[in-house]
Amino acid sequence: TAVPSGSTLFLFSDGVFEIVAEDGRRWELGDFVPLLQEPARPEMPEPERIYDRVRSVVGTRPLDDDFSLMAITFL
Repeated sequence: TAVPSGSTLFLFSDGVFEIVAEDGRRWELGDFVPLLQEPARPEMPEPERIYDRVRSVVGTRPLDDDFSLMAITFL
């Protein structure tokens, strides 16, 4: 399979998206996918950007599960 230059492959555990938002609503994969589609921030690695966004949704509570995420960008 040919992968276009600049494409990013995300590998992640279910703990990355199965979170409980600050308002009490439980997230599913469909809630998480838009975060992956947001533009990258050149000053921040993708896993850190996504972690920060998830933390902002959860608020001050600790995450209920592991947060395992890899972002592989093809050159």
